[in-house]
Amino acid sequence: MKHVGKQISTNDKVILLFREVPGEPDNCLVCRTAALSQDDHDSLITVLESEEGQQTNVLAEILHVKMNGAGRPILESLHTSGKIMKLPASDVALTPQPGQAISLSEVNAAIRGQNAETSSAPGALSDADIAADLRRQAAGMQKEAERLLAEAEELSPTKKARAKKTTTKKATKARASA
Repeated sequence: MKHVGKQISTNDKVILLFREVPGEPDNCLVCRTAALSQDDHDSLITVLESEEGQQTNVLAEILHVKMNGAGRPILESLHTSGKIMKLPASDVALTPQPGQAISLSEVNAAIRGQNAETSSAPGALSDADIAADLRRQAAGMQKEAERLLAEAEELSPTKKARAKKTTTKKATKARASA
């Protein structure tokens, strides 16, 4: 399972939130599972085990938008309760399967090497390509948001929409009687 590991020096089980701290590639951010409340543990494990949690390369990105039982973003809850720890990547081993441990430092080095190869590889996406794709995604999301807002207005109009509807009905009656 992705994002699961242990702190080598203490043998504590950890969930890997960020493989690297921005600007500090030799450090990572983790959360010790034993230090969590039952609610935080259950919320975190549910997201971790989900398809979305297993497909992401940075678990914290998903935890930033997923809510815990109290209705707060899981990542925010872990941060405000002091449950996120910065550790040297060399002190963390990923344990994707029982009995299997891989040094996070080695994983990070392999990913860095892979990213360097990919960035110079022919056919790699340019920044302009990525930006165009992000704009396309945003436009699609914007259309979906507008559709959802319209549907919400139909179900339960806001005061502004009701006032506009009343004004429109009065204007229609006035034209009809003229």
